[in-house]
Amino acid sequence: MAEYYNGKTIDPDYEKRIIKIEGEKYPYDNIENNAYFYNTNRDSDPIKVAFCKGLIGKDPIDLAEKIIEHHPGKERFEKTRTEHINKLKEGAANWNQWRNENPEIRPIIYEVNEEEIQTNLLCGYNFSNANLIEADLRFFDLTSANFHEANLGGAKLIRATLKEANFCRADLYKTDLSGANLKNANLQGAQIAGTNLKKYKNQKTRIINCKVYGSSAWDLDYSEEDIHQRNLEIVYKLPGEKENILKVDNLALAQFLYFVLNNKNLSQLFTATDSSIVLILGRFETKRKKVLDKIRNWFKNKSREKKYVPIIFDFDKTEVRGYTEIITVLAGISRFIIADITNAKSILQELQAIVERFQIPVIPIINSGCNNESSTEPYSMFVDYYKYNWVHQVIEYSENDLFKYFDKLVTKAEKFREQIVKKRKEKKQKISISSIK
Repeated sequence: MAEYYNGKTIDPDYEKRIIKIEGEKYPYDNIENNAYFYNTNRDSDPIKVAFCKGLIGKDPIDLAEKIIEHHPGKERFEKTRTEHINKLKEGAANWNQWRNENPEIRPIIYEVNEEEIQTNLLCGYNFSNANLIEADLRFFDLTSANFHEANLGGAKLIRATLKEANFCRADLYKTDLSGANLKNANLQGAQIAGTNLKKYKNQKTRIINCKVYGSSAWDLDYSEEDIHQRNLEIVYKLPGEKENILKVDNLALAQFLYFVLNNKNLSQLFTATDSSIVLILGRFETKRKKVLDKIRNWFKNKSREKKYVPIIFDFDKTEVRGYTEIITVLAGISRFIIADITNAKSILQELQAIVERFQIPVIPIINSGCNNESSTEPYSMFVDYYKYNWVHQVIEYSENDLFKYFDKLVTKAEKFREQIVKKRKEKKQKISISSIK
């Protein structure tokens, strides 16, 4: 995990015993009492050997900080920062003109704060490719600011106004965005890892109408009560189709769908996931949602011979628009589909799109204990689906015996899948050749 110190990124590799400081490698070793030192025997660079010799830290990070303090370029680096901070104080017009005239210069303004520049109003500033590591921009107005490829690692942007800001390919690792307003911001390709998205006091973090495709969102710190997520835009293009825009209301889901929908070698992806993903479809009221969860948990905990990856798609709970596209793509990378069609007319409509597009085994099940007219109607509607040989006949179950015999249902699903795969291969091998006469 990366750390920051005096505008530098420290990335230790504990396995190889190497510290990377802004990408430059420093081998280290340790002696008694956990004292860590720069190993001159593993580095032939005479400059590094000269200024690192004798440096000792209590741990690799502490050693890295001492290396930064003793680096011969430290004074020049700090002088550059002072020059760039002074330029920033000249206002947006002068700053942006300087940036346009000197695009090769990377602004060094790490740890900048309101007290230092005597303002918290930086609307429309061009901070592209800037070093803003651990900048303190709490409560700043940064509307329409350009952070393209900027490093905001460890920066504080608490309650900042970031409407229409451009974070394309920016580094937001360990950035504190709690309570920030990112409405209409561009997060395309941004690294959003270890980022704090929690609400600040009563102010929720707002990620609304944002472009998020290609972003990397990992280990985010927030709960659903901390954040407003809405209209998050991803762009995808399926084979043989034009480019499409899909809007979802969850950052993690957007990242997953972007990866799936834009994988350039979908056939390999299908092969890799074909042996694991089980798509579970259902529409349950709250009191019956437990059935859906039990099916998922069975696949996670009870399957012995094969490691299944169950994915639930609950039509009652999802707030995702454009779910027809989503569900068909998920179906396309599934080993087989289990669909509970009890009291679920909309699921039958979604299954229509699935069975027409993919030859993925579909195992429909229905609760025999629901004897009302709406629950039995799927039988009549399912007649049309039987023309697809990858759609199994509807299997009845009762809640008392479903999981008692669930292993038999899965075995049946696997055998059904084997039959479909076999027929598919046989069909490919049969090539019809007709005479021209």
